[in-house]
Amino acid sequence: MYRKTPDTGAGEKLAELDAGLDPRGSCELIGGHIVRNPAVGEDGRRLCFLIGTLLKDAAPESEIEFDARNVEADDENIFRLGIGLWESGREGCPSFAADIMPRHNIIYGCLDKAFALTCRGTAEYWIIDMAERFVYVFSRDISSGNNGTAYRRYSFDQTVKSSAVPRFSCSVSDVMRSDGGGLRQLAVFYRFREEILKDRNGQVAEDAGAYMADPEKKYTAEEFCEWMKVREGRARLADKAELFFGKLSIQEQPGFEYQFIRGNLYFSVRTFLKDTKAEGILCFPPIQAMLKKDGALDCVVSPDLFLVRDGSRLSGNLYSGVPDWIIEIATPRSAPLDYVDKAEIYAFHGVPEYWIVNPWKKETMVIKKAQESPQDVRVYSFDEDIPCGTLQGFRMMMRDAAESPEV
Repeated sequence: MYRKTPDTGAGEKLAELDAGLDPRGSCELIGGHIVRNPAVGEDGRRLCFLIGTLLKDAAPESEIEFDARNVEADDENIFRLGIGLWESGREGCPSFAADIMPRHNIIYGCLDKAFALTCRGTAEYWIIDMAERFVYVFSRDISSGNNGTAYRRYSFDQTVKSSAVPRFSCSVSDVMRSDGGGLRQLAVFYRFREEILKDRNGQVAEDAGAYMADPEKKYTAEEFCEWMKVREGRARLADKAELFFGKLSIQEQPGFEYQFIRGNLYFSVRTFLKDTKAEGILCFPPIQAMLKKDGALDCVVSPDLFLVRDGSRLSGNLYSGVPDWIIEIATPRSAPLDYVDKAEIYAFHGVPEYWIVNPWKKETMVIKKAQESPQDVRVYSFDEDIPCGTLQGFRMMMRDAAESPEV
């Protein structure tokens, strides 16, 4: 559970001083000395929440607190932590802790707290420096000779693997790149990304040589379309080829379950369009969408389904423009593309609404372009009714589309 700890017991010693600070600042007692901490800012709070969410996934039986106050180690050490993880009950120092370094501080000013924690039972303590973009990791190590504390520094782009929580690792840059909606939606989105990115290496085959294309070359949309014509009639034509910011991507077409869901979705949307006489043309492969934007490399994508309202932009198997609504049906193999690459491409080009249907998790992620924030991200179970913002009046319970046929 994520909760704020009330100021009780030993924490009353600092309550009066806390009251005189910025409401999001704090005081703590380190080695008998009162230390004043300024507010860490919205980015710092968001980062703590996201890392705390990943920790909860890695250690579901542990107790995790966000903005943990009055962590009492002894009479001379009462800490406030951005994140605290206790393996069994909140008592004493946590086994894992993390803080955002105030911008005006330098790492040397935080060493007393790091040593105080690791010497009093904390197995690992992270200090995240937002200004210099480093993570300083202190861990308990009796053999180190440095007050029993070992130390390593990582850049934000490196993946830090925790020694205290074996299943937990993260790259701070990746966490901070997650965007859309409120904090909880961000956490859900990144949790999904982490799950499907575990085995990303080798997921996207770019064996373009067999089709007379150079996988290292950056192609324009026109060059890609010409290459697709050359590719016609070849044995592996059934493979799915797309262009992501000039780079070629080839994937195998998925199996029956995927095709069955797509067929049911197409039938439901097409029936709604016909019955209501709503404006729109529903497209599916081999029709592709060509996305162009000044100053950016071209994209040519093959969404599983996409709705367009301007039929004049359709020519042959190509739609030139941004679709109004896109649906992708994820498979374990395509998930890294659907949740990460395509989500970024569609957001960059301003796709108003993007659905990712996940049959094995029985969830659908809906990403909508929002006015006040970059994206509105929501996750629906297959048993929930999903309203379509682009096609007014259309609602879909994904369970109906995913039901297997009786044979």
